[in-house]
Amino acid sequence: MGHLFFMNNINFIKYLQKLTNDRFALICLAHNEYRTFHALLLATFTGLDSQQIIHTSNPTTDWYLLGTDGCHLCHTSHALLTQARAIHPRMPAVHVLDLADSEELIDHLGTLIPILLTPTRLLCYPFGIMDIVHLLPNNHHR
Repeated sequence: MGHLFFMNNINFIKYLQKLTNDRFALICLAHNEYRTFHALLLATFTGLDSQQIIHTSNPTTDWYLLGTDGCHLCHTSHALLTQARAIHPRMPAVHVLDLADSEELIDHLGTLIPILLTPTRLLCYPFGIMDIVHLLPNNHHR
């Protein structure tokens, strides 16, 4: 069902196309637009492993690292996330999702991986430890 909704959602496809041309394209989305994009993006993962991860995770708090199994940049990004957890033990859970489970996503996002998807932001590679720390909850004191 998620796959069909993805294919019929014009705005979602437009957002993916914008990302293909500009890795920062979604920064300006309103909170409710981003939440819809976030939910639709997670719904496109149809592989059994990915579905199990999404089913047992909490999309309102958890983070997702999108990539492919053989991607060395994805492994490097996962190590950065592990370092961030060592510095900030209250960091949300991070789940690894394989883009290879979705042909449409790999077509649109394959050149941008690894991608860090949080409930409030999407970061396409390259990103570093300070980018990750900046996204942590309660890190934005006014």
